[in-house]
Amino acid sequence: MRGKKSGENLLFRGLQGCLEAKDVLLVDRLFCSFQDLATLRAQKVDVVVRQHASRRTDFRRGKWLGTLDHIVVWKRPKFSHQRFDLATWESLPEQMEVRELRFRVTQPGFRPGEITLATTFLDPLEQTAEELSELYRARWNMAEAARHAQVLPRNLSFKGAVQTVNSFATYLALKGADRDRLWSEMLTAIATHEVGNRPDRYEPRKLKYRPGKFPYLTQSRSIEKQRLCA
Repeated sequence: MRGKKSGENLLFRGLQGCLEAKDVLLVDRLFCSFQDLATLRAQKVDVVVRQHASRRTDFRRGKWLGTLDHIVVWKRPKFSHQRFDLATWESLPEQMEVRELRFRVTQPGFRPGEITLATTFLDPLEQTAEELSELYRARWNMAEAARHAQVLPRNLSFKGAVQTVNSFATYLALKGADRDRLWSEMLTAIATHEVGNRPDRYEPRKLKYRPGKFPYLTQSRSIEKQRLCA
């Protein structure tokens, strides 16, 4: 484990060098940023990512490609010492074209009703909206492993899947690794972590709160420290 300045975004950017040209990256909305898309596109890596909640998508704007499918221009964010160093910010393009599309999820058990994607695949003839929506859904390793082993996704352990992916990550990142073989072995390993039979199991969606044994800090920390030393 690492401390400050080691969040998921920084760790993700540290792995971008493992990607090769023509790779396709499927990631969640946490990594939907101008910097990440611009950096990966410069590496000739295509990205399919869920649109970040803070970015507004207006399909009345941009170049129309189809129903709920268009190309818009993203502009480079303003410089901020908290987000970039100056060299990184200056290396980013001032603007870039991004394709945005939206599809509806109708499969029972999938929580979001609608999902908006951002992608560097700009040609609707080479990659249709339907193909991209199916591709994004394939990012769930547990579901893919379940299909690979012909078992139900809900019968697999999420914790076991995370531990397996973490174990294989180092070997998948090695240059010259037989990724196809490792990927197949990883899916097989994930499928071995089955949970027990729990028919009709349900849990309350509530939080447990147990008050701590220490009082609240109601004055400035410096005053409280002086009181301790008195």
